Amino acid sequence: MKKIVVFSLCAVMALSLAACGGKPDSFAPQPASVPPEISFSSESMMGETVQIPNPFVECETLGEAEKLAGFSISVPEKISDQTGERLIQAVKDDLIEVIYHSGEEEVRIRKAPGSEDISGDHNEYAESADETVDDLRVTMRGEGGLVRAAFWTDGDFSFSITSSQGLSREDAAALVRSVQ
Repeated sequence: MKKIVVFSLCAVMALSLAACGGKPDSFAPQPASVPPEISFSSESMMGETVQIPNPFVECETLGEAEKLAGFSISVPEKISDQTGERLIQAVKDDLIEVIYHSGEEEVRIRKAPGSEDISGDHNEYAESADETVDDLRVTMRGEGGLVRAAFWTDGDFSFSITSSQGLSREDAAALVRSVQ
């Protein structure tokens, strides 16, 4: 960042002298040539320094997440016979997320008010189908017969399940049934 500021000041000084008919002092710093891959636009400089704060708050318990989000959730303690860890987090008045880690597998369950897809998975998959799980219409997306993302609504809430390794349709349906 300091190089950008120094270059900008040197360039301004050189331009000012040229505009006034003067010649730059031979001992004054001269602007260096700038490689084409370096951009000095205000958009690129702002993009490097401005970030949206992480809205998620890590919670010790589901009760703590429910209090923060303002609604309840019911999820399994663990998924199938996985022996990994479970991370619970929430966004104030907006969303609850439970992440299950086991080896390379990561499964995320989310619940939020509304009816939009809250999975956060914007990948294009070769397979997409609406399945009926009990009385729920669940959109399941994935590839190779495995479900990578599932989304549904129930009442005033949206739900999603994403899986890094993919779940069988049967396992995905069983998980949908266990989430409320």
